[in-house]
Parts: sequence; C-alpha cells; structure tokens
Amino acid sequence: EEPYSIAMTLLDSGVPPFLIHVDAADASGAAIDSAREGSYGPNSFRGGIPESMRRYFDVKGERHEVSSQVKELVKFRRNSIFDHDFTKGRPVYDLVFCRNMLIYFSPEKQAESLSILSGLLSEGGMLFLGHAESGILNRDDFISAKYPSSFAFSRKSHPGKQHTGRSSGKAQAAAMPEHASAPEPKPAATPSPTLQRPP
Repeated sequence: EEPYSIAMTLLDSGVPPFLIHVDAADASGAAIDSAREGSYGPNSFRGGIPESMRRYFDVKGERHEVSSQVKELVKFRRNSIFDHDFTKGRPVYDLVFCRNMLIYFSPEKQAESLSILSGLLSEGGMLFLGHAESGILNRDDFISAKYPSSFAFSRKSHPGKQHTGRSSGKAQAAAMPEHASAPEPKPAATPSPTLQRPP
C-alpha cells in the first residue's frame, strides 16, 4: 500500500508524473503479487478516503482499485535487502521509506542494512524509519530532518568521501517492506496516510 501512497502524495503535491519513479521491494513473492493488484477493501481506509485522493482510485463494487495513472509510476521487485544484487541497476534515491523492518534484525544486520540504505540515498536524500527505529541510526551518518511527527533522517555529507551512484533527475523514491520476518527472504513530501494497513 505504501508505494502507491507515496506516488499519490507526490502527484497531489504537484510533482509532474514524468518526474516520479517509485521502486518497491519485498522478499515475499505473495506480497509483491498482492501489491501489484492494487485492490483494496473498506478496511484499508481508516476514516475514509480524502477527497483529494479519490481521483486516484477506480471504484469496483466494494473495492477501490489504484488507477493506472498511479500504477505506472510504481515498479515492484522481489528482493531482500541482503541479496547480493539488491543495489544492482538502482539509481540513488531522494527518498527511501523503510519503516518497521530494521526492528526484526540483529544489531549486525541493522548496521549492514543502514550501510546499504545510505548508499542508495542522493546527497541530501532522506530516509524514513518507523518510530521504534530512530535509535538504531548511526549519528555519524544520519541527522534528523526535524519534521514534526515524522521519523525522517538525511544522510550527512562527508568531505572527501565519494558517494557512488547517479541520480536520474526524477523524484526517486524507494519503499521497503513495512514488516519483515527475517533477513533471508530533495525532500518532496511527507507520506500520505491515505492507505493504511488494516488492524
């Protein structure tokens, strides 16, 4: 749900579609297949759908399907962050959303994950974590973006340290799974609460 919410928020903020690219990764093939469908029942919308977001859905009976306009902005890939080819062919991103994944990892895997995520961020790019994960960050590499009610952090610049990767000039965003059971398997806008995981 989150990758579509990110795309909708960027569109609603006035970012042209041709400047938006959202990559979404999950280690679960079933989760990827379900996400690609983009079809949601009433329980996915706590408090209803904001009026400004209704145009991004096609109503089919009791279900709301994400419009093709939004779907074409999101690319899904089955991947674990620990796969050797996880970063292969990826650009650097302006925004990376990785909420409530790190809490399932050991301290060693948390450090490895943060190193990988840091390498995916553009200069000044921002990493969004879950509220329980902000204490995991290495303060030598990240600094709080200090946005109210958010857990967003920017990657610090290190003089003399080269950062690999090239930005395509698009508003790049990457969404990691909101939950993970094991390691195996310029700021544009804050994420919209439009789509929520049902209780």
